[in-house]
Amino acid sequence: MAAAAIGLCTSRDGGVTWDVEREGLHAAYCSAVSFTGDDVLVSASAHHFAAQGAVYRRQVDGHESLVGVGGGLPVWTDGIVDTGCIATRGSEVAVADAKGNLYVSADTGRTWSRRASDLRLQAVCTHRLSADRELTGNRRRRESISPRGKSDLRT
Repeated sequence: MAAAAIGLCTSRDGGVTWDVEREGLHAAYCSAVSFTGDDVLVSASAHHFAAQGAVYRRQVDGHESLVGVGGGLPVWTDGIVDTGCIATRGSEVAVADAKGNLYVSADTGRTWSRRASDLRLQAVCTHRLSADRELTGNRRRRESISPRGKSDLRT
């Protein structure tokens, strides 16, 4: 699965073919996707700089429409929930929006509470940092983009 500007993209054949899902979304621009329990969570907005967004869910193996998460997560987030701003670990889920509101769930996203506001969000996410530490043996890893748009990874 992939969050894309055209919707939630799903492949059931290892990436040979893709279906684009938009049913149930208020807008097609999807910027983050993550998995919790048997469900997929995806964020959507009108565009990358939208004033509001929303988070949706459905079963990973299901074919039903995406539905708003609910359970204490606001229907509309303050700005988008950007790439990597949905993080999961076991049954725990965290969602951060562009205005720095942090929502957490301990039950695979069934119920939510707002734990912080006005956070300064960084482009690098908590779950990505954990993966980087595992891959690099706890060494710090820095990524920069050259003026020509090429990624330069340094350990």
